[in-house]
Amino acid sequence: MIVNIGSYIGIRAYPENIAYSTSKSALVRFTDGLAASVAKYGIGVFLLSPGMVKTSMLHEIPKNILGNESDIVWSQPEAAANIVLRLACGEGMALSGRFLHVEDDFDLLVREAGRIRKENLYTLRLLKLKGPED
Repeated sequence: MIVNIGSYIGIRAYPENIAYSTSKSALVRFTDGLAASVAKYGIGVFLLSPGMVKTSMLHEIPKNILGNESDIVWSQPEAAANIVLRLACGEGMALSGRFLHVEDDFDLLVREAGRIRKENLYTLRLLKLKGPED
């Protein structure tokens, strides 16, 4: 099992730090491609966004980017560790290649893994218009 650490910054525009956001976008695609490459060996590959965890790194981020700290929903470090542990125990293998966030309902994602795969959810994709009013 491989767990890459990502960020929501990689799936939305983030003009304040284009390099960081681009690297996180690339990690989404890398995770997806690596998962497809190693699936035949029974290896799961996941991208986990730990959310905003209070660390010393946050002190280096300019306030105009971070915003008002009192408005931030902080994630607990244990939340990410719990998901990694569950993935290591084999839960969620059907979610291999997907972008997971600590605030997602992991049990729901596991139950809905078939639908997630079928509808190409929790990954980075270009969705194209199929026709008028489709």
